[in-house]
Amino acid sequence: MLIFIAIGVAFIAFPQFGNQALIVRSGSMSPTIDVGSVAVIKKTDSNTYKTGDVIAFRSEKNKETITTHRVVDAVIEGNQIFYRTQGDANDDPDAGLVRPGNILGKTYIVIPYVGQVLAFAKSDIGFPALIIFPAVFVILIEVWSIIKEVRKRKELRDSLGFVNYDLKRSHTKNLFTLKLLIPLLVISLFIPSTFAFFSDSETSTGNTFTAAASFPQTSNLFVSNGYTCSGGASDTSVSKGTVTIAKTSDLKISVTLVGTIPNTSYDLWVNQDPGACPLSSPTVSGFITTDGSGNGSNTLNNHTLVSSTINFWVSMVGGSDVLRSAAVSF
Repeated sequence: MLIFIAIGVAFIAFPQFGNQALIVRSGSMSPTIDVGSVAVIKKTDSNTYKTGDVIAFRSEKNKETITTHRVVDAVIEGNQIFYRTQGDANDDPDAGLVRPGNILGKTYIVIPYVGQVLAFAKSDIGFPALIIFPAVFVILIEVWSIIKEVRKRKELRDSLGFVNYDLKRSHTKNLFTLKLLIPLLVISLFIPSTFAFFSDSETSTGNTFTAAASFPQTSNLFVSNGYTCSGGASDTSVSKGTVTIAKTSDLKISVTLVGTIPNTSYDLWVNQDPGACPLSSPTVSGFITTDGSGNGSNTLNNHTLVSSTINFWVSMVGGSDVLRSAAVSF
């Protein structure tokens, strides 16, 4: 019986016979294929599969990952056929399509429970427990048997002057089973694992999405001499750059000047209304010095926020330019 089992295991384990055995390690194909089963697959000659076939295929992203799922549809894209798959225990098909080149074959034999033993034999605990220790035990028994046989022959030679070569070695019968089981388990090391991945889609209702207290706001900078403390720039006809204001526990102000006076130093005035407007002096002197084209940029981090302020805008003063942004509110 053990010899026939050994032949069967070799037949399904080695790809040279046209088959490949896979240990099922997860359960989205349950109850068709339960965890711990061995699925034996075989590649079809035509390399075509129909709806309902259970196939094993390699992941598009990781060729070492093998999945076993059922074909639920065939899709033609660009004159090439692809397969849509789904686990029997999953509510929805898999996200990606399967290329024929990634398919290892179609499942035609499922052996329950055997995969649990084979998977244990490949684990950190199972390998020494089922293979290393028994193999060492067999070696030690054989060495001890040889020593005993040598001693027995020596005693017979000394007492009778000859050795009876018909003496039986009964211990070999007792070790035959163990000697055969060890190679069987070693063969299991060549059997890869396959996964039947769970997937699901759910609809969530009754949710409330809340925006953050404030998001950064961007406003243009304008050539504008006149202003009021509640509105910022009064003339918005000529834009000379942008201002982005972010409000958290303090203020972050980013200013970009475009096409202003070349090679000129501009002071930054950060206006907050009500509470800090008008200002008596610049917030940062020489905040931006423009290049030969009148362009430049800079950022002010962690500027103190005046409590209860609603409106914010920036003034940039340099040379004969007075630039102000339109006010933003948080």
